[in-house]
Amino acid sequence: MNNTNKPEVAVPRATLDLKDAVALVVGIERYAFVPGVPGAKANALAWHAYFTRSLGLPAPRVRLLVD
Repeated sequence: MNNTNKPEVAVPRATLDLKDAVALVVGIERYAFVPGVPGAKANALAWHAYFTRSLGLPAPRVRLLVD
């Protein structure tokens, strides 16, 4: 991820066919038995925004799970 908090994606949007696309975004910061991952939730939120806002994927087809 770059410093603007937007995910970096190597595939140009023009080449994507999103008519049947779905996404599952998971961001877990706190774990029971291993060290946490600071920033995982913010990263997941950024990916969710990218899928829904930048790519225009309908929100009901993007599942977001955090912590």
